[in-house]
Order: sequence, then structure tokens, then C-alpha cells
Amino acid sequence: MTRIASHPALAAAGRCPPASSARRRVGATLLAFSLLASSPAWAQAPQTPSATEQADAAFAEGRALFDQGRLREACEKFELSLRLETSPGTLLNLGICYESQGDLVRALATFERALADARLAPDAAKRQLWSDAAQEHISTLEQRIPKVTVRSAEPLGHVLLDGQPTDRLDAPLRVNPGHHTLEVQAPGKQSHRREFDILAEQSQLIELPALHAEAPPAQPQPPALPAEPPPRAQAASTSRYGVWPWVLGGGGAALIASSLIPGLIAQGKTKDLKDNCSDKYCDPSLEDEWNSAKTLALTCDVMWITGAVVAGVGVTLFIIDDGGSESGATLQAGCFDGGCGLLSHGRF
Repeated sequence: MTRIASHPALAAAGRCPPASSARRRVGATLLAFSLLASSPAWAQAPQTPSATEQADAAFAEGRALFDQGRLREACEKFELSLRLETSPGTLLNLGICYESQGDLVRALATFERALADARLAPDAAKRQLWSDAAQEHISTLEQRIPKVTVRSAEPLGHVLLDGQPTDRLDAPLRVNPGHHTLEVQAPGKQSHRREFDILAEQSQLIELPALHAEAPPAQPQPPALPAEPPPRAQAASTSRYGVWPWVLGGGGAALIASSLIPGLIAQGKTKDLKDNCSDKYCDPSLEDEWNSAKTLALTCDVMWITGAVVAGVGVTLFIIDDGGSESGATLQAGCFDGGCGLLSHGRF
């Protein structure tokens, strides 16, 4: 089978670029001989198809898929046919398939390969047809394909265009129309990434800035040492009772000291009354003195008992206070079997 670059369906769909009058005659020749069957075999066909037969079958499937608009599958069939047997006609159809998918760069490379192979064809007629068709597509695509030029003020390590490495700096690079990503990497430098859009037939210049040096790696910090507990002498700031132990202790001591005054006065009056009264008789005029002495004595008792309780509470709070921890101690004040006072029990 002879594989050509085009057929009536492709021409009717407008998938082939316009040709000159001379090339229209070439197109007419292509249309007239779109598919030429192989010469019939007089002997019995082998059980296993040859590589040429498999290539022709894959090529025919690719043409049918292309007519149905199933471009990806059509390109895969053309690629299969090309792997089985190389042919300028298969390359031309594969290039048209790539171009229809929008992959202009790949299509141009395929047409250039088809032109190179066509010039080596032994048949003069086929050589002329394939060469003219390939050259026509090449001329059209070279004008449509956009180009981007990358420049840098310093040597670069790796330049990736859409994830693929390239070393063609300061020279136009063929790219497909659309969105692209450019990434530059260099040893010891921060990478630079840039995105850009480019249209068909457009040329674009990208000048890369000087890359900045990478920041030195952060030094690991030594683990923090556990904080030492404050000395017991400084634990007053975290006391559970604050200044109350001191206030109660000082107030209780002041009450005890103050109780001495009415106690001494009552004692003096009692002594004078005992001197002026016998065991069985006392002058009624001294009754007020007895009452005054009793009142002073009672006041003295109340003051010193209260002072003792208050001071005891303060002293107990000071003893059981350990800077905020639970001591488990309890305090109880009141009158018991042995008298009135302060009872404290627990862990100190």
C-alpha cells in the first residue's frame, strides 16, 4: 500500500493548508491515488501478517479514526504504523494529526522528518509528491509557530520549559501557542519560576534576573533546660494565703498585749476591795467598784482569748503554707472539753 499525506476527507474538512497552482496539481494527484492496494498474491497468504501488512492496517485505521474526529486515537494508529514500517506518507499523515490537535511544534518536527525521508525515496514520482507536500506544511507552520528567546546575565544550571530541560539560551525556541512555565535552577542559588502566555506567530523575549544565593540552613536550637524551682525563701510570692498569716499573727499579738491593761486595772481594784472588805461583810458603797473590776477582768479575758485564737490562726497558716501546694492540714477554733482555743491537725 502506498501511504500519502492527504485524502478527500482531509481536503474537504479544510485540514490541509492552501497550496499554489503547481501544488494543487500535486494535491490532485494525492486525491486521485489516496489508497492503492497492494498487488494480489497468487500464492496462499501466510498465517502471520508481515510488518508491512500490519503497518498498512494500522495506517488505514488511523485514517478512518481521523475522519471520525477521534484525533488522539488516530495519532496513536499512525505512530503504530510508523513503528512497524517507516514511510514518508505515514509521517505526513501523523504530522497533520498533530497539527489538528494543536501540537504545532511536534507537527513541524514530523514534517521535517517526512521531507528528509521523502528525498531518499527511490521512486521519483513518490519522492516529488511527498517532498512537495512536506515542504508545503513546513512553510506554513514555520510562520504560525511562536518563538521564545531566553536570556540570562549569568550562567545557569538547569532551564526547564514546561518541565522539560533545554539548553538553547539566546536562541529562539519553538513553543505551541498558549500558557507556559519557565523554571531556572542553579547550584547554591534560589530557583526562579515564571509563567507566560504566547500567541501564534508571536516572538517573545524573556530576560531572567540574577539568581539570589540560598539562605544558609537554620542551625538546630539546643533543647531548653527545665526551669529550676525557686528557692523556698522566695516562695512568698506564690503563697496560698498571701499576707494573712502575718496580719492575723500580728493582730492576735496586739490583742494579747492590749489585754494586759484592763487586766492590771482589774487586779488593782480587786486587791483594794479585798483590803476594805471582810470575808462576810463589804460596804454597799463599794458595789460599783466590784462591778467595774469584774467588767475589766472579763474584758481582759475576752481580749487575750481572742488574740490567742487570732494569733494561733496566723501562726498555723504560716506553718502549713508551702507556696501553693496542697498540705492537707485543717484548722478549727472554738471551745472544747479542756477550754477554748485553736485546734489544728493534718500534714505540716
